[in-house]
Amino acid sequence: MKNVLLLAHDDAGQEARLQCALDVTRAINGTLTCLNVTHFPFFGQEFVTTAGDMIAFADAQEREARNASELRRRLAAEGVSWEVLEATGDFADMLVANAAMTDLIVVSKRLASAEQPDMMAVASRAAMETRALVMVVPEDIERLALDRPALVAWDGSAPGMAAMRAAMPLLALAKSVTVFTVDEDDKGPSAEHAARYLSRNGIRAEVTHKKSDGIFPPDVPIRAACDDLRVGFCVMGAYGRSKRIQDLFGGVTRRMLVKTGCPLLIAH
Repeated sequence: MKNVLLLAHDDAGQEARLQCALDVTRAINGTLTCLNVTHFPFFGQEFVTTAGDMIAFADAQEREARNASELRRRLAAEGVSWEVLEATGDFADMLVANAAMTDLIVVSKRLASAEQPDMMAVASRAAMETRALVMVVPEDIERLALDRPALVAWDGSAPGMAAMRAAMPLLALAKSVTVFTVDEDDKGPSAEHAARYLSRNGIRAEVTHKKSDGIFPPDVPIRAACDDLRVGFCVMGAYGRSKRIQDLFGGVTRRMLVKTGCPLLIAH
């Protein structure tokens, strides 16, 4: 893990994304690429835009040009390898298009305000359409605590395996690692198997099995365990079920993206 891609945009979550991206870049001695995106508004039917739309777009261009310039000024003093790229278009489209040579993508959880970007869509598409690990951070976080305990939410699925393998360079930095499973079944490798895999890669992990009460969904005990352990981050597979089904009816991934207070590391 050496290449970090940050979604840069002048919004309420950018400072938290930047600080977390800098923390992880320093920890892995990597390179940080900031992709500053100006959203191109496709308003109306058949992408017809009005004069007002174009004025708003021009304002956005100016604002993001200033944002990119300020990022360059700040990064020059941060002591990491970096570059700032600028792009215009849909946030998720631009992120996916620039992620081919990326190991870790840093985006925000859903922003408290209704402003763009739609971070739920951005994080979901980044996980589903790239091979990178995706770090999803709360907008109020001040730093990424990689030296705290970490939790791996394990379900034996292919996305879960992909997320754990991709996150190993960061799991190696954690104070402790817990492989946490809820109502484990015999589908896929067991939590003990996951812990042995980590051990063979130099990462000691403990296993915790939790039985659900049949009332609350699995994300509730996962989030409770994250809180109890005061984890620095949680690793989990994304959209083990169809994303469309989760969008319609809810699901563990969607609820974790909305409700979890710690950074999430997800992959599909």
